[in-house]
Amino acid sequence: MTKKYNRRASTKKYLQKMNDTIAFKIGDIVTYAPSGHVRMGVVMSVEPKIRKIYVDWGPTGKIEQHDSDELQLAMIQDPAVKKHMKTYRIARIARRILDVEATDFLSEDVAKLLNLQYANELSNSVFYRSCASFLNDFAWIGFEKYFTQQANDEADHAQKVFDFLVDSGCTVDFPEITKRAVPQDPYDIVKMTVTAEVETTTNWRVIAKIAKTGCCNPALDELCQWFIKEQMEEETEALALLQKTVRAKETGNMETLDCLLRKDNPGSIVI
Repeated sequence: MTKKYNRRASTKKYLQKMNDTIAFKIGDIVTYAPSGHVRMGVVMSVEPKIRKIYVDWGPTGKIEQHDSDELQLAMIQDPAVKKHMKTYRIARIARRILDVEATDFLSEDVAKLLNLQYANELSNSVFYRSCASFLNDFAWIGFEKYFTQQANDEADHAQKVFDFLVDSGCTVDFPEITKRAVPQDPYDIVKMTVTAEVETTTNWRVIAKIAKTGCCNPALDELCQWFIKEQMEEETEALALLQKTVRAKETGNMETLDCLLRKDNPGSIVI
């Protein structure tokens, strides 16, 4: 008996084989480095018959056709990354096709100030961490604990500014961090900390003033209010530590103060 040839089944098997050969799926994040410069995009379509893959390269605004051997699966296939790239692609296509102009949530001047403040918050974080390292070298464990926490707080502040800029549709500039020498004494370190916190408060007051006069954005007002309230707490704590450090230095109780800092914050210490 002659076996009947099933063309549909054969074609389906062929296409499945081609799909397996190509090994790319819609939604995969892929990379392409034609001239050493790596691009990252999202697979939009796969054509097994002709062995072609169509990739959206994001900022270039193009969906391009590629052979399978030109592309590599990116190491990052995180769902959050895919969601972000998909959202960006949808917004970009909407603007191009529907001629939609996105809302300017921040003025150019405010965006520039926030970028500078982002760098300032990062700089403070790096400085405090360097202070913590120095204090650890000389066994000032309580002071080290305090400045490590301060460094973490400043890093969180920087991330808050970063997120706000991104959510507002602004570009975040790569920050220039000015090198600061770490004082060689706990008292001088605390004194420099107070100066840094006062400068940060001044910066946020300037941003808040501009936000009220030149940029109608309630979200920016809320951000400024949050940071100014935070700075009230930061300055109060730093000044309390400075006062107690001065008293401890005058009475020869620096080691006692350091031991107390291992357990309590500066505002709770009695010396």
